Amino acid sequence: MNPEVGAALMALIGVLLAQQAPLNRGLSRVTGAVPAAFVNFAVGFLLLLSVCLFAGALDGLGRIGPEWWHALGGISGALYVLVGLLVVRRLGASGVAAGAVTGQLFSSVVIDATGALGIEQRPLEWRVLLGAGAVLVGTYMVAGLPWRQGRRDGELPFRATLLPLGAMVLAGAMVGIQI
Repeated sequence: MNPEVGAALMALIGVLLAQQAPLNRGLSRVTGAVPAAFVNFAVGFLLLLSVCLFAGALDGLGRIGPEWWHALGGISGALYVLVGLLVVRRLGASGVAAGAVTGQLFSSVVIDATGALGIEQRPLEWRVLLGAGAVLVGTYMVAGLPWRQGRRDGELPFRATLLPLGAMVLAGAMVGIQI
């Protein structure tokens, strides 16, 4: 696949991911947060099982061997969904997305720079650091500014968003490891 098509497909997936937290939040109002996360993964499991069956690719599961720990990436995805469910009320969909992207980017930069987890090592350049800094500033502007919180009587102060935003950044960082 050429890089342009890959980037376009990932942008489309980003559009779908932006809808995930609000959809899961709606489901959690009926079921609770943990059951909603379970339903999310059960539906995803059924979709991927169908794709594997259609493609005749289930035999690949028998090749999981000495590096079995690679299969633990699903934990990252599950924690991402659960944390997103728990913080979307406080941060909104844009805050969830901004925190997740920030965590994923910073985690991925470290993985690339160190060559961790079997990824080919890439030198850490000033452009990468500048871009990561811009994403951090953007996340603050989207999710962290006090006027973005629309504080009214009875609402929590700005600092009450720092913990949920930090949790979403960490969940996003785990997704960077998952990939």
